[in-house]
Amino acid sequence: MSHELLAPEAALRLILAECTALPAENCALDDALGRVLAEAVIAPEALPPFDNSAMDGFAARSAELPATLPVVAQVAAGQQLADPVPELVAIRILTGAPVPAGLDTVVMQEDATIEASAVTLPASPVGENIRKAGEDVADRIAVARLKRHQCRVYYALVFAAEFFGDKSLELLVIEIKNF
Repeated sequence: MSHELLAPEAALRLILAECTALPAENCALDDALGRVLAEAVIAPEALPPFDNSAMDGFAARSAELPATLPVVAQVAAGQQLADPVPELVAIRILTGAPVPAGLDTVVMQEDATIEASAVTLPASPVGENIRKAGEDVADRIAVARLKRHQCRVYYALVFAAEFFGDKSLELLVIEIKNF
């Protein structure tokens, strides 16, 4: 009796044609490792949710630089300036702080020269040292983790087959994630 040999990919297609997916179940995120998401997990908001400083330095308007500017305020992570920022001023800004409206660049403190209540800043392009809102995760996109304690998952299907040929034994193991 002769048997036609199949390529591993063809054998896998035949096997999958006869399989049915296991039902999805709710699972704690801590227990989801090695499983496959059964539905998209949607980011509830953009991350970061606002433009923020990527480092400690001075926020200013790019078009006003280079210049020596008075430092009129400081903003740290978790704070926001209540008042609009006037022209020709700099704001001391710390890493993670929201970039005040109207300001479009952050000069690293290492590149600034502080003189009493003023700072001399070199030219700096628009967007320099600013992490844009949604740069890490855009609002309402599918992600696998964010503010979720549970998710719906399938067990990952693992298929193993032995192939004999020319006196050697090979083991093919395929993890099927989009079954």
